[in-house]
Amino acid sequence: MSKNSISGRFVVAPDAGVITIPLTDTQARLATDKNPVTMNDSWDKMCVLLMIDGFMDIRGSLHIDTIVIDGVSRSFH
Repeated sequence: MSKNSISGRFVVAPDAGVITIPLTDTQARLATDKNPVTMNDSWDKMCVLLMIDGFMDIRGSLHIDTIVIDGVSRSFH
């Protein structure tokens, strides 16, 4: 498993199983931005980078349950 990743379920088929998407260090940094002024823009940038890497656009498509940063898993929200 990647040291950084997000895991969740499809919005339209939550019983289909868990999807895990590895994150680069840059994507992980963007996904964990806590600054209220920049966090939404950072999330969008992370999603675009995922698509550039060949993954789906997770916005509106995936209920994210967990995020793993440096090997440490935690609830996403």
